[in-house]
Amino acid sequence: MTLTRLSNLRIPALILIVIGTALGIIGSVRSGAVALSLGTATYVCIKFFQSVPRRRIELIIPLGMCLVLATVALTLPHAK
Repeated sequence: MTLTRLSNLRIPALILIVIGTALGIIGSVRSGAVALSLGTATYVCIKFFQSVPRRRIELIIPLGMCLVLATVALTLPHAK
């Protein structure tokens, strides 16, 4: 993808982050955590590919945290 297309995905990623946070506050923890992890992972990838000195650790750690958040959200026993 080109840099222009990546920039176009920034706003939907931020919207997903806000929706995930709002869902988590309202009470739908599982849906909120999944939306939050997808939005954050998208935003991290966009920022990584737009930066000039690319260090892999700046991509691996946030993506790992997003993966753990989504995994924990999906394994919650009684989440709404």
